[in-house]
Amino acid sequence: MSTTPFAHAARRFRWPCVALPALLSPFLLFPAAMAISPVTQNAVVAPSARAWIDISPAGLNSTSPMDIAFTPKDPDTIYLGSALGGLFRSTDFGVTWTQNYDDFFVNPHVPTTWVVDIVFDPIDPTYGVAGTMSGTYLSTDSGTSWLRQDAPTPAMCVSMVSLDATGTVACADAEGDVHTFDWSTLRWNEGVPVNAQPAELSVDPSNPPNLYLATAADTPGTSMWVSRDQGESFYIYGEGLPARCGSVAADPHQPGHAITACGPDLYYTDLGPQGLRPVWFPLVASGLPRVDILSLLFDPLQVGRVYAGTAGEGVFFSDNNGDDWQPLAGDGMEARYVIDLAIGDSHPEQILAACHAGGVDYG
Repeated sequence: MSTTPFAHAARRFRWPCVALPALLSPFLLFPAAMAISPVTQNAVVAPSARAWIDISPAGLNSTSPMDIAFTPKDPDTIYLGSALGGLFRSTDFGVTWTQNYDDFFVNPHVPTTWVVDIVFDPIDPTYGVAGTMSGTYLSTDSGTSWLRQDAPTPAMCVSMVSLDATGTVACADAEGDVHTFDWSTLRWNEGVPVNAQPAELSVDPSNPPNLYLATAADTPGTSMWVSRDQGESFYIYGEGLPARCGSVAADPHQPGHAITACGPDLYYTDLGPQGLRPVWFPLVASGLPRVDILSLLFDPLQVGRVYAGTAGEGVFFSDNNGDDWQPLAGDGMEARYVIDLAIGDSHPEQILAACHAGGVDYG
């Protein structure tokens, strides 16, 4: 299929069901920020007590964030992939940043590619792979420098995840194929076709062979695919879902439990043994505004807690697996488009949000 880079970015931004803000090209993205908010592990802090702290890199003011990543054995190091700004790296949990622009240079007309996902080898994190809009890049020095990989390689990675403790990586490319990467050979395997425009991959942490793929398929019931063999094969798992689902998250505490966002609506499933009827059920989602959900994240420590990043309404959280929601309030976050959410191992009480300002510059 033929699709423009900006259309791919729209899927990465998880806006499959509504019109985008008034953006004419990737070069007109609004300023963006990255924020951090304290949240207790066992109790909800009153919204008035929370504070979002802007830890944005200085060079991010002319681009937009795409992905937040951590190094497995150096949890204070944060990586931030961006649109047109290359990759940003902090070794002190966001106090200072360095920008790697030159390694992602493409040509004078498109100076640098969009870095949409970063994954490191959990066994030897000196090795990392970055999925971009112009192929994949490899690092052999803990993300300090990057080199574009030769073909065969996915042309455009829309979403990328690490599948298990061995570090096998899966990449959903813009052509509708899912590729896996082997750290022992540093090569990508031939893609498995799913015949749908991918939006996001999510691996079940409690059962790593299970892999969910949300897609922008136009036909209801076909917007979710599942693999039970670490991406070697996929089948449709979308009964009960509308068309075009943009984000999916697997629950680390309940095997088979996952939530997906299709526009402003949330659905859940409990993936049973293969052969059982694959069904998704709607969540009431009381308290969530009727805007698109752009990102979902389960809390790795607190059972039942899930976070949702919205299109223009900031971050919300639920303590009962998505039935009831409250805003994760704080100055400057109320009108944010929250592209990605992440929690690091070294600071499990803190959540990071990569935000697209949606036309408002919060500085």
